[in-house]
Amino acid sequence: MGHSSPPSRKSTLEPPAAPREDPGRLTEKANVVIGIVVGILGALLAVGFELLPASTVLEKSYIVIASLALSIAAFSGIGAWKSGRRFAFTATSTGLAIICLAGLSVAAQARPAQSSQASDPPMSSTPDSTQPNTASPTTKPSASVPTANPSPASSPGTPGGGSQSLIDMTPVPGSNSQSGQQTVDGQSYQQTLYDTWDDYNCDGSYAPSSTTYNLDYKYRQFRVVVGLSENSPPGDTIQFSVLIDNQEKGVSPTLQAGQTQTLNLNVAGAYRITLQDNCTSADNAGGNNVTAVWINPVVKP
Repeated sequence: MGHSSPPSRKSTLEPPAAPREDPGRLTEKANVVIGIVVGILGALLAVGFELLPASTVLEKSYIVIASLALSIAAFSGIGAWKSGRRFAFTATSTGLAIICLAGLSVAAQARPAQSSQASDPPMSSTPDSTQPNTASPTTKPSASVPTANPSPASSPGTPGGGSQSLIDMTPVPGSNSQSGQQTVDGQSYQQTLYDTWDDYNCDGSYAPSSTTYNLDYKYRQFRVVVGLSENSPPGDTIQFSVLIDNQEKGVSPTLQAGQTQTLNLNVAGAYRITLQDNCTSADNAGGNNVTAVWINPVVKP
């Protein structure tokens, strides 16, 4: 009897099933990625809007798009080396962000400077100065007199580097001063504003003589040297003061012939500047003239 062989079994080899990742683990990873993306987006938006608080709508749009693109690049960049498609998506998002940032830079540079100029404000308004005004008074004003007779080009306060001399500007109607050459403490100056007082009027009962100019918010610094003309009688004195939008911001000591004082004032945000001088006399005899001189009054942007 023949032995029948057992039926053959077809052996099949099946690959082991890939381990399935725990859903809780996937959720945790997703939360981490979302948190990173949201954090990057929020930080970029905060930094962008802080650096450009007065930016235009176009600039803000660049910031938003660049932030989104960088956030997408950060998200897609996780594991990008494993997939060509993911790598290309990451590179595209990064390139878009770079283009937006470049456009933002160009738009910011092309944006015209905003002017704080407004219409003629009430004269009682006070300018918002970034630094206090100082007049540098001393007990011996004559110490500020130059030691040599300077030419107009080298005189203190001579215009230069964008400076503007008040002498070349038109004063507000009703102003009192004149312009021209004056001699102060033996030195001749071409660029001066001056007021001439009759000695009889130097009794304190008269209002200060004043000259006003419109600055129109264009300047930041004012500089002048003040003193009495050489022909002023002895015993007569002048006190000089500077008003910014009707607020007194700089005052000189009481000066007599042979003494000078330099005034340096911050005029940032100023609409108008007023130069005032007030005379006092030892005898009020009349007939003698005392002249208050503003040497090279200059404003600088």
